[in-house]
Amino acid sequence: MISDNLSVREFDKFVECEGKPAIRTIDCSGMLPSGFNYIQKNPTTTTDVFTYKSGGSSGDIVGIITVTYTSVTKSEILSVERT
Repeated sequence: MISDNLSVREFDKFVECEGKPAIRTIDCSGMLPSGFNYIQKNPTTTTDVFTYKSGGSSGDIVGIITVTYTSVTKSEILSVERT
């Protein structure tokens, strides 16, 4: 449970997610597609491809984000692309 002794302004920054406190975020970058309810991750040795769908796992693709790493350790990101 989120503590009740936080100021009202700070309290609005937090939500509960599956019984645990989480920080409310807003995507201002435009990178995330809108209207999705399913994310499929397809990893390779140096990339992670996230396919965003509306309508579940067999639904329509609404966006794809590809994260490319500098090496197989995936410790440093080289680029992020939305298609």
